[in-house]
Amino acid sequence: MFGAFFNDGRPLEQILREATLRRSDGREMPLSEVPMGQASGPSETVRSEQVLVKSSGGLSVSVLMNVTPIMLDDGEVVSVVVTFQDVTRISGTERLRSDLLGLVSHELRTPLTTIKGSAATALGSSSPLDAAEMRQFFRIIDQQANHLRSLIRNLHDLARIEDGTLSISMIPCEVLEILNLARNTFEGVAQSGSLEIHSGPGLPQVAADKQRVLQILNSTLSYASKFSSGSSPIRLGVRQHGEVLEVAIEYDGKGFPSEDLSSLFERNTRSVSEEERVPETHDLDLSVCKGIVEAHGGRIWFDSVGRGQGGKFTFTLPVVEETSENGDQTGSEGPVEAVCDLPQVLVLDNDPQTLVYTRAVLIAAGFSALVAGSPDEAYRLLEDERPQAILLDLMIPGMEGTEVIERIPKVVDVPVIFLSDRGREHDVERAFEKGGDDYIVKPFLASELIARIRAAIRKRELHSQPKPSEVFNLGEVTINYGERSVSVGGRSVQLTATEYKLLFEFSISGGRVLTHDQLLRRVWGISYEGDTRLLRAFVKSLRRKLGDDAGSPSYIFTEPGVGYRLAKA
Repeated sequence: MFGAFFNDGRPLEQILREATLRRSDGREMPLSEVPMGQASGPSETVRSEQVLVKSSGGLSVSVLMNVTPIMLDDGEVVSVVVTFQDVTRISGTERLRSDLLGLVSHELRTPLTTIKGSAATALGSSSPLDAAEMRQFFRIIDQQANHLRSLIRNLHDLARIEDGTLSISMIPCEVLEILNLARNTFEGVAQSGSLEIHSGPGLPQVAADKQRVLQILNSTLSYASKFSSGSSPIRLGVRQHGEVLEVAIEYDGKGFPSEDLSSLFERNTRSVSEEERVPETHDLDLSVCKGIVEAHGGRIWFDSVGRGQGGKFTFTLPVVEETSENGDQTGSEGPVEAVCDLPQVLVLDNDPQTLVYTRAVLIAAGFSALVAGSPDEAYRLLEDERPQAILLDLMIPGMEGTEVIERIPKVVDVPVIFLSDRGREHDVERAFEKGGDDYIVKPFLASELIARIRAAIRKRELHSQPKPSEVFNLGEVTINYGERSVSVGGRSVQLTATEYKLLFEFSISGGRVLTHDQLLRRVWGISYEGDTRLLRAFVKSLRRKLGDDAGSPSYIFTEPGVGYRLAKA
């Protein structure tokens, strides 16, 4: 890191020996003394202190310093771990936020002024307005309110993109279906112009978030419509290029010089002349489009010969791997018998860089990535999406990952893999004691992460879910999972669908206690908001049909104030 800033041809070791460090309280010392512990005392722990590192040549860089002493049980310091984090990126982010606030102020002022003016005119007119005039004012207010809503949505999306918490729920989709939805929307709002769709035969499905792709198409089509000449239709095409589908939006009309294209998807884009520049509204839309496409693992670009020569947006989406009935991979030609599912993995980490990197690794490996920067967001995604695995940062602001895992509702039985930059034996032991399935120390290889996730999922599936051919026996109770039948002492017992599902959850618990909340969610659904009275009624009915006595149970045992458990088979 320091070599990149102080690169003057000298060896990095020499630069570090001659550099000095100034702490936040004004103290200065040679940088070479910091790892020895003299800079912060023999037992001082420093967390994210901003310091200034200066080279002998006069250059300086601001960094965040962390100092962690490694001590024995008697308190003796045996070594000190010192880490430095470049804050240039953080400073750049703050500048972007400042620019964004200025953009927001400018963009919101116009629709608010229009809405206020239209409402004031309609309400303050000295003479009654006729119905046509009132409808016109209401139409203006409605249009500007929609514009405000679009701005707010874009700002919310941009914040998530910058924080690395934009979640994309990728499922197999027919791209032509999405294109037709975009055409219907375009024809409903476009003031002029038409839209043509061109596609080749036998297009494969794509792995995509349908609503997000529709958002990209709506934004780029709105851009194309604004700058189109209107004399020819906008052309919306799709073709397969290797392992991706390329979606193109092409129009005739105002184009842009090549020197402007590299910054077209950045906020506050400026063209050569102010008259020809792209409006800020579209700057915001295109920035969001870029973030959404990259979250899908694709890329987006714009081509234009020059001003007045038209332009073309192109973005890519990953193709879903297709399989035949015998499991062999097939090409894009011919009917698709089965399309593989995209297993979802939830990532909870407060580091945006880790979220962005991990999401890219998961998408490249064929997973659908759900990312969250806070426990509350993770709980919501867990209940809404029911992922197959969870990657959990050991250190979350306000609580530790080992505390988070205790609060994760057991809606589905999924493996939890801890991610941490600490590899101490104590931390690893504590993570496994709290219910973790695996522990990976940062930084980690992409191949290692994917292998660990797949192994954890396979292990959980083998040990938690019975095979359809299995039969469960407990005393005189027999459950045939394949036939979904129950018998007691050889006599068939007729259970309702809910009673069978309740007994099924009991039987696969391995004798563990299931809480009231777990049973309500698993049996009645993740959005059920009932109380335990319903659960108690079904347990009572199930006991009666199994011939069990609540006072002296043989099968279903009550854990007062907690839940129920089935005797271990």
